[in-house]
Amino acid sequence: MEIATYKLLEELKSYPTFSVNDLSLLTGQESDYSKIVLHRLSKKGLVYRLKRDSYTVHSDPLLFASSLIWPSYISLWYAFRFHDLTEQIPYRLDVLTPAANRIEQMRFKGYLISFLKITEKILFGYGKNRISDLDVFMAEPEKAIVDAIVLKKISIPEIVYVIDQNNEKLSIDKLIEMMIRTGSKAGAKRLGWILDHLELIRSEELHDRIYQTITPLESSFSPEGKKDPYWRLIVNIKEE
Repeated sequence: MEIATYKLLEELKSYPTFSVNDLSLLTGQESDYSKIVLHRLSKKGLVYRLKRDSYTVHSDPLLFASSLIWPSYISLWYAFRFHDLTEQIPYRLDVLTPAANRIEQMRFKGYLISFLKITEKILFGYGKNRISDLDVFMAEPEKAIVDAIVLKKISIPEIVYVIDQNNEKLSIDKLIEMMIRTGSKAGAKRLGWILDHLELIRSEELHDRIYQTITPLESSFSPEGKKDPYWRLIVNIKEE
C-alpha cells in the first residue's frame, strides 16, 4: 500500500462515515478526483459504500450504524448484548430514529442494519459511548428493554428471561420511569405484569396508566389463556 493511501485511510478512521465532500476537504482535491479515489479504494476493499454519498473504512457496523441518520441510537438485541444482558450474539443492529429515511435496512458483512421509525416522544434513554475513538449512540439497558416492549420487536418470554437473569444489574425504578415517559399504556400493562410475575414489584404507578380493555400479553401469540384481572391481560405465554 502506498504511504499516501495509508495516511489517508488512517485519517478517515476518525470518521464513522464520510462523503465525497469530506474526502475533498481532507485531500484538497476536486470532487471528481475524490470520486475516482473512492472508486479505486472500494474496488480494493479498503472503503465501503453504505448508501448514496456515504462511505466508511470501518468493517464493524457498530462504529457507524448510529451515524447513518440523525438523530438515532442502537437498541433492542444489540443493546442487550452491548450491556451484557444476553449471551446471544446478534447479527442485526436496530437503529431507532424519528427521522424520515428512504432505506429501511441494509446488509453489511453478515449483519442486517435495520432502521425503525419511532416518535419523538420515545427519543430518550440513550447515551454516547466512545469506542475506537468514535461516538456510538446506544440505548441504556433499561431503555432497550422498554423499547423492546413498546415496539413489540422481542417476545415477552424473551424479555421476561432477560429481566429475570439481570434484575440485579437493572434499575427497576428506571424501567418504570422510562415506560411511563413513553406514554404507552399497552407497554405499561406488559411491563407491570412482567415485574409482578417475577415478584420484583407490583407497580401502582404502572397500573394507574393501563386501560381497561383486556388484551393479550404477547401480541404475536394466539389470544388464549387465563385472564389477569389486575393487569387486564390474557396471559398467553407459559409461566415458568
